[in-house]
Amino acid sequence: MPDPYLLITGFGPFEDVAHNASGELARALHGRPGLVGLELPTAYEGSAQAIDGWLQRAEHPPAAILALGVHRGAFFRLESRCASRPPSDRLDVTGAAWGLGPRQPGETAFDLEACREVCAAVSEVPVRRSDDAGGYVCDATYEHVLRRGRERGFEALFLHVPPMGLVPVAQQVPVVLALTDELWRQLRAAQSAGDALP
Repeated sequence: MPDPYLLITGFGPFEDVAHNASGELARALHGRPGLVGLELPTAYEGSAQAIDGWLQRAEHPPAAILALGVHRGAFFRLESRCASRPPSDRLDVTGAAWGLGPRQPGETAFDLEACREVCAAVSEVPVRRSDDAGGYVCDATYEHVLRRGRERGFEALFLHVPPMGLVPVAQQVPVVLALTDELWRQLRAAQSAGDALP
């Protein structure tokens, strides 16, 4: 039986963010036991295409996708759902506006409070929950991975991370690793119980 893995996605540069912490984290975690990292373009259609390309090439789907994106605050932000607001009017790195059609709201099945607690235990900055992923490419990507998860039988979660200038990547890695450990714990508990995640 193929080894299970979590797919960790992050983004490349965009707007005034020359070095995107989320992409740096995806690269830093790639190759660790049970983790595969994938950097996505900060583009509405491009990120979805990159994820679909990965899923088509992969021997088997991930156990879950942990999607990362950067935001402006000096804290971590766990996103409970996608499509809480209309699409942003911001252009992506290709100069394109939202062209993905009507929004499809979705919500993660992971226990966010348990996730927040394990992250907060190792984080030097606050870890918060959020019900609004922002409407930009991060939100579009969250919507996409939740939809693909429903279709292919895996779960997804989105984490906004601080900019590297506020919290260095070296300080962010332990937080994201603690989160991946908690995701594995929840997945294995559900499997042992013979259930999907709640």
